[in-house]
Amino acid sequence: MAAAAHAEGKEPEPPPLVQAALQHGAVDRAEYLDQPAELAQRMKMLNYVYRCWKSYLDAGKQTATVPWARQHPHEWETVTWVMQMRREMRDGG
Repeated sequence: MAAAAHAEGKEPEPPPLVQAALQHGAVDRAEYLDQPAELAQRMKMLNYVYRCWKSYLDAGKQTATVPWARQHPHEWETVTWVMQMRREMRDGG
């Protein structure tokens, strides 16, 4: 959720793990080969969520959702996952 919030500008200073994921982009770089696989995988996921949400926002969110979703079906799955998680957090369930 922090990666999506940062993409929206709601979190000017993201949590350290999100910040590291965004600074280093793809975690497949050699400097991360000595990191635990779980950390590298988590950073990749955070980077992907950020990029998907940012792309969705840049497309115009409300006005261009359908065309964007058709062009980016995998990213749309991530966007809808973020929306669902936010709903659950808001509704307490």
